[in-house]
Amino acid sequence: MSLDVTVQIAVAAVAAVALLALLSLAVSMVRLRRDHRALRAECAALQGELGALCAGASGMGTHLSRLDQQVMRLGERQDDLESHDTLHREYDRAVKLVREGAGVEEIMSQCNLIRTEADLLMRLHGGAPEHGQAAA
Repeated sequence: MSLDVTVQIAVAAVAAVALLALLSLAVSMVRLRRDHRALRAECAALQGELGALCAGASGMGTHLSRLDQQVMRLGERQDDLESHDTLHREYDRAVKLVREGAGVEEIMSQCNLIRTEADLLMRLHGGAPEHGQAAA
């Protein structure tokens, strides 16, 4: 065999290997493009889902804020009602004491009332205010 034939065979072998490498690269390139398109589509879908979650979280935050305000208002209302109930119980107790014949001083001390309140209750519910102590 001559040197030229050997060189030609070597060149042909190198060309065949190069052609196979190019073919392999082309196939890899097609796969990468397909995978890239699939990943872009998945990324777009995930961005849409994330947007929906963020919008939902924002709406939930607003809803929770409103619920928090309602709970605060209900707590204040309950405090007001309890305060009113306590005051109402003191007046009921004072009326009972008046009807049992208690004096203004006793009503004031036991029911945490001021003199004018105790005097008024005495007048309204059957007792007579103690005139001697009104000046004190």
